[in-house]
Amino acid sequence: MIADTGPLVAWLDRADPCHEWATSLERNHSFPWLTCEGCLAEAAYRLRAPEKVAALVVERAVEVIGFEVEDWRRIYGLAGKYADHAIDLVDFCIVRLSEKHPRQKVAVVDRRDFEVLRRFQRERLPLLLPPRR
Repeated sequence: MIADTGPLVAWLDRADPCHEWATSLERNHSFPWLTCEGCLAEAAYRLRAPEKVAALVVERAVEVIGFEVEDWRRIYGLAGKYADHAIDLVDFCIVRLSEKHPRQKVAVVDRRDFEVLRRFQRERLPLLLPPRR
């Protein structure tokens, strides 16, 4: 499974409205979850707990997938294609991870952006989303 920032935050924060959903992911999706450094940075900032986020990597609950120049070219292309939307860089990175690991489902909480984004030009991402509130 590929994890965006939201599920990581929800998993670590018991007060998060999506916490129960995020903890249910671990029952159905084995570790390590795949993510990128940007998601970890966002999660550490939102939680104000960098040690908790770093522990995810140390304890091998998440695996950080790095990007090469060719990946950044693709991310650059996505950013240009969706320039008329207010989508952040990390979301484009998640799309790239999904292209690199196409059999993995993508856990996100922000439905709006990810329902617009496409991998491989036209394909919807295989999303894991929390129930609508």
